[in-house]
Amino acid sequence: MLTCDEDYSWLHMVAYVFYIPLYIAGPIMTFPAWLTFLRHPQTLHSPSRIGLMLGRVAGYVLAIEIMLHVYLYVSINNNRSWDQIRDPREAMPGWEVAWGGFVTLNFMYLKFLSIWRLFRCWALADGMDPPENMRRCVNNNYSFAGFWRAWHASLNRWIVRYLYVPLGGRRSQWWSIWVVFSFIGLWHDLEWRWQAWAWLNCLFFSVELGLSAFFQRQYFDALWRHPGGKYLKALAASVNILALIFANLGLCVWRERENERAWGVRAFQLDCVDQLLPRHLTRRVCVSPCSDH
Repeated sequence: MLTCDEDYSWLHMVAYVFYIPLYIAGPIMTFPAWLTFLRHPQTLHSPSRIGLMLGRVAGYVLAIEIMLHVYLYVSINNNRSWDQIRDPREAMPGWEVAWGGFVTLNFMYLKFLSIWRLFRCWALADGMDPPENMRRCVNNNYSFAGFWRAWHASLNRWIVRYLYVPLGGRRSQWWSIWVVFSFIGLWHDLEWRWQAWAWLNCLFFSVELGLSAFFQRQYFDALWRHPGGKYLKALAASVNILALIFANLGLCVWRERENERAWGVRAFQLDCVDQLLPRHLTRRVCVSPCSDH
């Protein structure tokens, strides 16, 4: 064991900050953990196991390439194609927009999985053992809390340790999640669209907290033990995915300039109403183009 003076030196700190395998994209690794593996390299992951992980990363990249060539929703999102829509009748059907959000969400999962897993393999080959960032598939979640524990898990651990727990943990989560997600939005970028994304997540998270507190009462125990309880959980998983889709669509509908919405988004909103209400009602709905002021 090294002495404290030798451990916490400026040389070690600079080496930790600019450690190449984790410098670009993580995963996030604490300084004490990095020091531990610096002196005692990991032995849990053998070279053959690391090679297998890299082979899987190659498979993920291939899946991304196929997705980009088959599904055009990612291109539609990146090119802001909805800004070019001037007539609401030209908008995509509401169900197709929702499907596009689902495909984009899976694309984001594969993209970050490939990036984080690649750099983690690099660190493992160097003797470090950073946390696994993607612990579960994006479609294998039925709660917001479970999703955020598994998505970018190393950031989640950092947030829990240095922000969530100091703010009171579970005792104050009704209001502390708004502080936490606002910080995460600022961590991503200084844009209003990221704050809109963060607050949408907070909104759905708050709804989940309320429903969880309600259904955890004792007289619901028999319902969850019933064979049909698993179908209710499957329904909850579907609703969770839909909530994630709408939360991430907040990144698309909120433009960089404050209080300005794209006409294409108005068309999308009108079309969503058109999908849900009878035709003779939606014909009376009219919207006006966005002002440029």
